[in-house]
Amino acid sequence: MLGSIAHPGIVVDAREDRIKVKIESASACAACHINGSCTTADKAEKIIEVKPDFRLFRVGDHVEIVMSEVQGLRAVLFAYVIPAVLIFLILFFGMLLAHNELIVGGVIVLALATYYTILFLLKDHIKKQISFYIKK
Repeated sequence: MLGSIAHPGIVVDAREDRIKVKIESASACAACHINGSCTTADKAEKIIEVKPDFRLFRVGDHVEIVMSEVQGLRAVLFAYVIPAVLIFLILFFGMLLAHNELIVGGVIVLALATYYTILFLLKDHIKKQISFYIKK
């Protein structure tokens, strides 16, 4: 059975219509005890926008951002799997038909630009399907 994905965060902006929470996303390297002397350490801060529920949150509150695993898998599908499949399909069929790397590369770039433009235009619809919840 699928559960949920949770990340600790800090409220950086709290309003009636939305709450912004800062989370730190760290790779396995960032947790390593020698990451200060290594250039591969990867740590990034992200701001997640959450619709508030009936509870009040204040700036500086320590909270948890929660998302169901199904929604997380859907986000990975949209962001990584579909574009990768698109690239490989265009590359495979393009090289069979065109035999020209420049044309195939241009078609791949055009297809990815179109795909991400469509995602951008549908972002409000996608936000309804993929949403975060906040817990104290």
